[in-house]
Amino acid sequence: MFRNKRNFLFNFIGLLTLIALMVLVAGCGSSEKLENEAEQQPEAQAPAPEFPTKPITLVVSWGAGGGNDIVARSIAAIAEKDLGQPVNVVNVPGAGAEIGFTQIAKAEPDGYTIGMIATPTIGLNTLDRETTYKLDDFKILLGLASDPRVIAVAADSKFQTIEDLIKYGKDNPGKLRIGHGGVGTHAQYAALDFGEKNGLDIIDVPFEGAASAISAVLGKHVEASCPAVGEVLSNVKSGQMKVLVVLENSRSPELPDVPCAKDLGWDMAHTSVRGLMGPKDMPQDVADILTNAFKKAMETEDFQKQMKDAGVTVQYMTGDDLTKLVQDHVVIYKPIVEAVKAKQEKK
Repeated sequence: MFRNKRNFLFNFIGLLTLIALMVLVAGCGSSEKLENEAEQQPEAQAPAPEFPTKPITLVVSWGAGGGNDIVARSIAAIAEKDLGQPVNVVNVPGAGAEIGFTQIAKAEPDGYTIGMIATPTIGLNTLDRETTYKLDDFKILLGLASDPRVIAVAADSKFQTIEDLIKYGKDNPGKLRIGHGGVGTHAQYAALDFGEKNGLDIIDVPFEGAASAISAVLGKHVEASCPAVGEVLSNVKSGQMKVLVVLENSRSPELPDVPCAKDLGWDMAHTSVRGLMGPKDMPQDVADILTNAFKKAMETEDFQKQMKDAGVTVQYMTGDDLTKLVQDHVVIYKPIVEAVKAKQEKK
């Protein structure tokens, strides 16, 4: 009897072991099947960010009334309708736009602080001196507009042609004063390049933006200024200012009777390209929302008309294309900056 009980016990234990093994194998198979099914299913889309949920600040690194300010205020008023939140333009001028650029670079990269970019100014600053920002501190969103530089005087000035101004500069070395929007800016180097190409010893006078430089011309504090077309066109239309030359290789559609650099045989091309950027670590999905909203705004009839009236050419560029243009401008302007600095050091 003992032997029968022992055999029954061994058989019972063996049966339990077999059942356990079968359950384990089945479980592993089911787990593997679930894993395979999970791998085959597409990953769930990440939810779209809740952005924006509060007002956005758009930093303009120049004073009110300049070309960047005109573009910023026009585009902001239209884009905020699509974004569903106010886009507040804040002017942060100083140090040739370096103060404003630095504020943008060091802002929280959450999309609520963005700013205007203007090239070649943003790169020129880094060629001119050691700046508090680096070119790779930014995520460039898109390009909005382009605007050629000019040499402009008061409408009642004794200089009615560019030849008059050049003759005065040659007859009076060190006395021709040309105002511009700040040290290290595109306007400064365009003015200095104009002087260099024509053998003039000019005095370049910095101001906090193009509007202040134009006011200085009207107040007879300087003989001329070097704004962009969009920064001076309203003054031309009102009869206050006169443009003597466009510093580009083609004439401006808004100033068809004004000669360009190419007409006069000068190898010179100075056009500012304006756009939007934010801090480099801004999440891409947030950057995409901003880019799409501002691109949509720049395609509206309202924005197109405002820019035409201001004399600014609407020019869309992708963020990647504008980033490359910034890098190209650094290469193009480096010899100009070096030549100007070498000449200044000899004085």
